[in-house]
Amino acid sequence: MAEEDVIDFDDASSMASAAMNVLEEGEEDFMADEDGFIFGDSGMTAEEMEAMQKFMPNSSTPAPQARTLADIILEKIKEAEAKAEGTNDEETPGQLSAKVMDVYKAIGAWMKKYSSGPLPKAFKIIPSLTNWEEVLYLTNPVEWSACGMRAATKLFASNLNDKMAQRFYNLVLLPAVREDIAKYRRLNFNLYEALKKAMFKPAAWMKGILLPLAAENCTLQEAMIFGSILAKVRVPVQHSAAA
Repeated sequence: MAEEDVIDFDDASSMASAAMNVLEEGEEDFMADEDGFIFGDSGMTAEEMEAMQKFMPNSSTPAPQARTLADIILEKIKEAEAKAEGTNDEETPGQLSAKVMDVYKAIGAWMKKYSSGPLPKAFKIIPSLTNWEEVLYLTNPVEWSACGMRAATKLFASNLNDKMAQRFYNLVLLPAVREDIAKYRRLNFNLYEALKKAMFKPAAWMKGILLPLAAENCTLQEAMIFGSILAKVRVPVQHSAAA
């Protein structure tokens, strides 16, 4: 599949150089099974693992419910229904047309089955839209395939600013990764690669992924997998120090 063009980089050449180093493909030392799932490999002894477990949250303690894109989508649907009831079918300024909504809903169904190849042009322009989040909701990211999430993450990491990328990472990518780990006790290779591609915006990665993960009920399996990414990519010192 052809690499997507990077459109909007940071102005500082040093930051751009550091970000490009993140995307360089090198030798991998993670453990993957025949289905392409990543296992967290801590490299620790049994005694070290036992000691680390004492500092991990108790699994019996319910974790605080994190706000995800699925929650936001439901809210948007309810808001749209409420507006429709109160406007007597009058179209409000800035409201998406039915045709546009149908197009992006169809793209969402396509992303659910995506495995490889170029992304639709209508999808590739989402980062440039002022209402990009609203349009993104229509594609139903919670249903994207792992390959679709990887391709979308590369696109959004390259074309969104740090603040916008942080929201995408926190509301879309992080919940998808955590759900996959919780379901399979391992991580799909494409989602692992998506996390690595997301490091193109290191500040957004730290604020949208690492810090929220640390603030919640992070499991040992998650800690090992996310930690392996931090061990493999180059993170600018100002971002790693802040984290």
